[in-house]
Amino acid sequence: MGASNEDEPGEGAASRGEPIATKIRSSVLVGIFVLLILYTAYFAREVLIPMALALLFSLILTPAVAWLGRRRIPRPAGAALVLALLLAGFGFGVYGLSGPALHWVKEAPEAIQKLERMMNTSQGPLQKIQETAEEVTKATGNATPETDRAQPVKIVGEEVTVLDQARTIAPDVLTGVGIAVVLLYFLLAASDSFLRSLAHAIPRWRDKRHAVEVARNIQRHIARYLFTITLINIAVGAVDGFALWLIGMPNPILWGTMIAIFNYVPYLGALVALIILFLLALITFDHVGVILAVPATILVISIIEGQFVTPHVVGRRLALSPVAVFVTLIVWGWIWGIVGAIIAVPLLACFKLMCEEIEPLHPIADFLGSYYGSKA
Repeated sequence: MGASNEDEPGEGAASRGEPIATKIRSSVLVGIFVLLILYTAYFAREVLIPMALALLFSLILTPAVAWLGRRRIPRPAGAALVLALLLAGFGFGVYGLSGPALHWVKEAPEAIQKLERMMNTSQGPLQKIQETAEEVTKATGNATPETDRAQPVKIVGEEVTVLDQARTIAPDVLTGVGIAVVLLYFLLAASDSFLRSLAHAIPRWRDKRHAVEVARNIQRHIARYLFTITLINIAVGAVDGFALWLIGMPNPILWGTMIAIFNYVPYLGALVALIILFLLALITFDHVGVILAVPATILVISIIEGQFVTPHVVGRRLALSPVAVFVTLIVWGWIWGIVGAIIAVPLLACFKLMCEEIEPLHPIADFLGSYYGSKA
């Protein structure tokens, strides 16, 4: 009796220790799995970026294909029609903006030199102070001989222009676009086939119905979110472009398109667009009031959109934690560059919506949606 009583505490401690060890092992395995995903995403980005873009576009365009299906248009034909309209609009936009974009690319070296001259002019008083300090140093006998000063080393090489770099990456870009277009067509044409395959793979009828309902809810909510955010970004770009046209900024359509694309990147996108347009205003206008009007306009429109329009239209259900948004931007921007930063938040929102529809993943959705402050 006494021996058995003495063993009971040890057995209880062991039983309590097993769940803790299991949780630790599970956490370690999850961490390793996440690191493997990030490692794969980084080294396979040439293939995964077109796939991610195709997935996002398929979620946006699926309602249009479904609408055509309800009009007795076969899904493959509807997918081809929607994709053809998308490519036509994209090609028309690229053709219309290519002229102004190439003009600014060619003018970039001269613009950079103009900015450097402006900065040198503004640093005139600082240069005079530095020259005075050097004269005082020479007068006290502590001057450094000219021969002892480190001389700048000039590296003479072949100058590489932006157009040369564009020609270098053009084959990779075209390959990625081709992969995205082909995959996008198959995703649009075979969306119902995926749901049927999912239903056939589940044995019980109740589970089949629940799985199909969850998949349709995820698809519907994600498509609605992406479509709404896209419309908001287009509206912001149009309003900014019109405002820049009123101010007298050259090529306002080009800059409005840039702002619409950058607006997919919360916080940082508007900031980068503001800095770029402020620098362009410096080399375009001479009046200080007009120069300051450009960034002020971008800032006011961004605040209105971020604080009032998007939270009201999208709703608090789709609000994302600013911490999660910032970490996601850093991670995917590092892994996939500019494209990763642009699609990072839409991917995060899609993941949150998926977690909301799957009961075991509700804690992750609550964590990602812990909202405080302004729109993410």
